[in-house]
Amino acid sequence: MQTHTPPTHHGPIPPAPQLGTTLALLLATLGLHLFFTIPAPAAPPKIRQIPIPEKPEPFEPASPPDTPAGRRLAWLIEVINGKPLGEPADAFAPDLLKTINPTSIANSLKDLAKDQARDQTNKLLLHHVNAGASPSALVAIIATADSAFAVRVELGVDPESEKIDLIDIQPLGGSSGGDPSNQLGLDKLKGKVSLLAIEFPSEDDQDLPPQVVLEYKPDQVLAIASSFKLWVLGSLGEAVRDGRASWDETLAISSKHRSLPGGLLHLAPEGKTYPLRTFAESMIALDDNSAADHLIARLGRDRIEEFMSRTHHDGSLNQPLLTTREFFTLKLPPDIALRQRYLVADEPRRRKLLAAGGAITQAAPSPLLQYFWTKPVNIGDIEWFAGVRDLCRVLAELHTLEQTPGLEPLGQALRQNHGVPLDPEVWTSAGFKGGSEPGVLSLSWLLERADGRHFALAMIWNSEFEPVNEDLFREKALEALNQLAKMP
Repeated sequence: MQTHTPPTHHGPIPPAPQLGTTLALLLATLGLHLFFTIPAPAAPPKIRQIPIPEKPEPFEPASPPDTPAGRRLAWLIEVINGKPLGEPADAFAPDLLKTINPTSIANSLKDLAKDQARDQTNKLLLHHVNAGASPSALVAIIATADSAFAVRVELGVDPESEKIDLIDIQPLGGSSGGDPSNQLGLDKLKGKVSLLAIEFPSEDDQDLPPQVVLEYKPDQVLAIASSFKLWVLGSLGEAVRDGRASWDETLAISSKHRSLPGGLLHLAPEGKTYPLRTFAESMIALDDNSAADHLIARLGRDRIEEFMSRTHHDGSLNQPLLTTREFFTLKLPPDIALRQRYLVADEPRRRKLLAAGGAITQAAPSPLLQYFWTKPVNIGDIEWFAGVRDLCRVLAELHTLEQTPGLEPLGQALRQNHGVPLDPEVWTSAGFKGGSEPGVLSLSWLLERADGRHFALAMIWNSEFEPVNEDLFREKALEALNQLAKMP
């Protein structure tokens, strides 16, 4: 007799995930045993948090300082924008020309301009010069007017001759990262796919917005499944920060908030208590649906909706915010009419259906239907919705929170499960959350590279007519991560 495994609403969990101390205690309490070493969570990377714009924001060009270095910078910008280089000896100090081929300098500058295909309306302009610039040395950021592409220039000049004796030019990202559909084959996947990778500016470049380094149809709004739990975690972090909750506060298991797997808390005895940090770790690292629903009940649906309204381009897409139990009840209803009532209802009527004593609250997912749930069910109507920019934005906000004194457990929860195998020699710290149901898969990372550079990567795949291939999308994610690892 063929058996069927119930589908789980979850993010990909690799074999032998890293578990924190409180999760280990939870597993032991449930009568389960760990047969591997529990490593300490990685410390969060130190990056300056800034908003993730919906699209690159234009800026007013700055004027180079009236100094030897500033005047040479103005000349260099003109060269990058297409002005002839002229005789290298007129611009570069003799000692520099001994170590750098003048022809290579000229070709590099011309290639930089050619690669960006700039015209009179899309030239590189001066964004800003570092505050500590001296008359003979500076670091500048030059960018296209829409901020879609930027370059970091470190420049030193001889103060008397005003010839360049130090030059370093490094692209910071932008559309030059290329179309990942060509490199990753995203355009060949059936359904709707979206990807965005951004690089956070370094401390030296803190006036620059995040730079897009990979993108593929980033403006789509798609179903994200369990990735919505990032907003639950953020709301919890704010509650602890503001004194409305504490990590050691205990919460009792209640049958009202039990949900389907993943996770383990649906197996915990009624009335058993655990600290809030355990619920947070289990919700993120093990994608525990019951943990999420207990936290939503503790924090309040309205609080999470309010946090989402500040960290999402359109929080109303997820109002009213569904718990996972409500989600499963609508996907696997004991009576199909219940789902139809919800679909045709406006927001006030939906809230009544979800309120205490409402039809959805009084119902439960059909035990029979969950064994046959293998195809997409209303993924465009009953789900949690976001774009890849929203996922990058909430990850940035969570990083702001985890650096707040007393909120370290938030970062520990975020960094225990990496989603895919990552090389620790390349990625020294990684936060991850994924989500899936038949037809939906979302993956998102907050990453620190070994050289100190920081990235966020978000990917979503929706298919309304057939399940998505989780293994294939993992492969695409690893390819994208590899591109970020090798990006100069």
